[in-house]
Amino acid sequence: MEFVRGTGRLSRPLKRPVLTIGNFDGVHLGHRAILEIVVDRARSLGGEAILLTFEPHPRKIVQPDRPPSLLATLEQKAELLDAAGIDVLIVESFDLEFAQTPPEVFVNEYIQRRIAPTEVYVGYDFHFGRDREGSMRLLAETGPRLGFSVTVIPEITMGERDVNSTRIRDLLGTGQVKEAAELLGRPFSVRGSIVEGMKRGRGMGFPTANLLPDNEMLPHAGVY
Repeated sequence: MEFVRGTGRLSRPLKRPVLTIGNFDGVHLGHRAILEIVVDRARSLGGEAILLTFEPHPRKIVQPDRPPSLLATLEQKAELLDAAGIDVLIVESFDLEFAQTPPEVFVNEYIQRRIAPTEVYVGYDFHFGRDREGSMRLLAETGPRLGFSVTVIPEITMGERDVNSTRIRDLLGTGQVKEAAELLGRPFSVRGSIVEGMKRGRGMGFPTANLLPDNEMLPHAGVY
């Protein structure tokens, strides 16, 4: 998978790009339903599966008093997207200036001129541009005039449970790691560095490793 820091740094024309856009935090089953469609369509067209995401998470900039605890680091997300078949991951820097981008500029400049997709697939709750003013309707109306189709993927559910990053954070925050794993489609994992601790476990006959986590989201305190 090719990793590109920003649409402005694309060094070549993309081949029949099939594009999806979003944060994809955790790359859960709902995300993977979109990814499967995008990858399948790209292979059918003889093109490339492209994912445009943002760093940091937009809510950390526009709602700094209520930032989400992310389920995965950017490195973890990239590995999961690579495994899902994405050909090019574009990480757009999100700051206060970018947050003021008018929806029309985002579509015309960032999507059409820089990526030039043939097809675009987005989740049911996708919004874009300044103050989330960009709607599905705007994207669907503008896309065909700019040369790409737009398909909205409906919400994925498991039984009566919505599959989304917020729900998974809530489950982890209350220690329901098994239920979170079901929505993620894999066990929740934490990555970090081993650091020296108080050696209390060794003294009790239970040697342990002390992990300084890279992840922001951690399960509720407990023994798992």
